[in-house]
Amino acid sequence: MGATVRNASGYLNSLKVSGVCEAAARALMAEMTVNQLSDLAAFGTMGKICSEVLDTTLQALHVNVNLHE
Repeated sequence: MGATVRNASGYLNSLKVSGVCEAAARALMAEMTVNQLSDLAAFGTMGKICSEVLDTTLQALHVNVNLHE
């Protein structure tokens, strides 16, 4: 029983670290240009997160353009 508890706590700690890393990656990517995000997504590094941030950025640009028309 003790090993199960140790393994579970180790797993939960790794999930916390993964969440912190993902949040940091999202914050960094939010500052990137559309071209940089496209290049990063094409390269394949952290593709899912990069695609989500790119979509959000493009949607924001689209809304911004529509507001100025």
